[in-house]
Amino acid sequence: MNKTEERVVSTMRTSAPAGAAPAEEPAKKKSKKKLLILVVLVLAAAGAAWFFLLRGGDGKAEAKKPELGTVLPVDPININLEGGHYLKLSFSLQLAKGVKEDPDPSRALAIAIDQFSGESMTVLSQPAARRKAVKELTEAVEKAYGEDVIDLYPTTLVMQ
Repeated sequence: MNKTEERVVSTMRTSAPAGAAPAEEPAKKKSKKKLLILVVLVLAAAGAAWFFLLRGGDGKAEAKKPELGTVLPVDPININLEGGHYLKLSFSLQLAKGVKEDPDPSRALAIAIDQFSGESMTVLSQPAARRKAVKELTEAVEKAYGEDVIDLYPTTLVMQ
């Protein structure tokens, strides 16, 4: 009877194959990580440079408000409201510094008439609704006059 020999074969390598240095794999992984980190840092720096230098930052924070010029008072106007009531409205236009000629206030008055005509007195009696209406009027007037008018100050707002 023959004795059978048992042999155990392992699939795990415990030593490096002949001719290969075992330290090469970890060195490659470290150099790839360093390269990846370097690329990420360069991209982040380029993005920050674009954001602050080329784009100009936030835009809103960078935008300069025009300097205040003269204030142009506009004559009061009576506007018909709903239910036979009326609104006496007057305001002043804040002009930008350097505006050579006072703008014609007729456009601002027409915008006010369009906005307030037929409006309810009870609605305009509420402070929040009145502030909203004045804000909308201011925005519409600023848009109509461009850079010449930078604000609107209501001076009289009386309803009867």
